[in-house]
Amino acid sequence: VIDKNRKDCQEEVEILLRWGHHPNIVTLRDVSTYPSLQYHICVDLVWPMAGQGQNPDKGFYAQIQVYEDDRAVYLVMELMRGGELLDRIIRHKFFSEKEASAIMQVVVSTVQYLHQHGVVHRDLKPANILYASETSNPEALRICDFGFAKQLRAENGLLMTPCYTANFVAPEVLKRQGYDAACDIWSLGILLYTMLA
Repeated sequence: VIDKNRKDCQEEVEILLRWGHHPNIVTLRDVSTYPSLQYHICVDLVWPMAGQGQNPDKGFYAQIQVYEDDRAVYLVMELMRGGELLDRIIRHKFFSEKEASAIMQVVVSTVQYLHQHGVVHRDLKPANILYASETSNPEALRICDFGFAKQLRAENGLLMTPCYTANFVAPEVLKRQGYDAACDIWSLGILLYTMLA
């Protein structure tokens, strides 16, 4: 739910539309009449093999509605049956190095994709990494919650607004002197530590 009085959801929707075609990102597509925010969206939740040049029929596509009223825009996505990575960390207490490495490989490659397109997530944490299914297969991971995501602009490439979750924030974000995509790398390091500790 995006409260219109507190936040303009335009950038979040635009980032997902432009750069959300990675197999491990919950994405938006098929938007009509966008600027008025009265649209129907299809969220494309594609299994990774479909994104790697293999048969796209192996993926799945879910029709998702976006609702708007006077106060909010509601982005309704497919149920991620496997839940949050955070829940699995709490349940298992810690992961083996092999398990954590497999998870990090998928998450890091997804973040690399975002960074190559100039998008900084700014809120990477276990609660924003979901499993599409109940399997432990890291390929079922999806990065979500692009509410803090920002497209780096051409000027100086720095972001100024501090957006973060306390335990995962990079020091440069707190200094308020500008930061870039490296803030996501710090968050990934904290994510790895959280899984192993």
